[in-house]
Amino acid sequence: MIIDEYVFCKTVGKSGKEPVLVSQKMNIEKYAGGILSVANHVSDFCKEVKILTYLGHRDNHSQFIQENLRKNIKLDYIEKSNSPTILKTRYVDEYSKTKIQGIYDINDTNLDVKEEETLADCLGGSIGLDNEYTFKIAQDTIDDFVLVDEDKIAEGIKLNFEKHKLVTEGAAATGVMVVKDNLSSHLGKNIISLICGGNIDSELFLKIVS
Repeated sequence: MIIDEYVFCKTVGKSGKEPVLVSQKMNIEKYAGGILSVANHVSDFCKEVKILTYLGHRDNHSQFIQENLRKNIKLDYIEKSNSPTILKTRYVDEYSKTKIQGIYDINDTNLDVKEEETLADCLGGSIGLDNEYTFKIAQDTIDDFVLVDEDKIAEGIKLNFEKHKLVTEGAAATGVMVVKDNLSSHLGKNIISLICGGNIDSELFLKIVS
């Protein structure tokens, strides 16, 4: 997520006290850049667009972002601690329109996400950024992503057992709940929910279905 800011200046000359160039600020223009710009362009051709990104814990510019997103764009984001939403400020000479200087408010350290236990923990297997094969396949073939909470996953495990007499792990129940509760706009008339895997602790399973 990037906010582009342009500060247009009029050159005054050399400072009388220091060997630096002095400019007079004339006006400021701010634009939705990065993935915001891409999403706004794509929204002209798509019924619905989703953004998954991060905003900063401080200076998140959330109001500006919401005001500059088209109505058919849904924003999902993670809040990055000790970080701002990326703001790239460029100082531009008003007469020549050339950039004088750029100052970026950014924390480019890796995103620190707290991992928590989940009933569907195997869904995260082998799809990390360092994975040579699976991550690329996921990028090319997945049309939508849906966040299913723990209560819904447990409901799916119980549903599979009560309605279909199947003992399934959380990952196998997740797709069932996406279909049951119509959680994706990509669902059509012909739907296949792959139910595969019964790797679940027996005590946990009994607690869920009882």
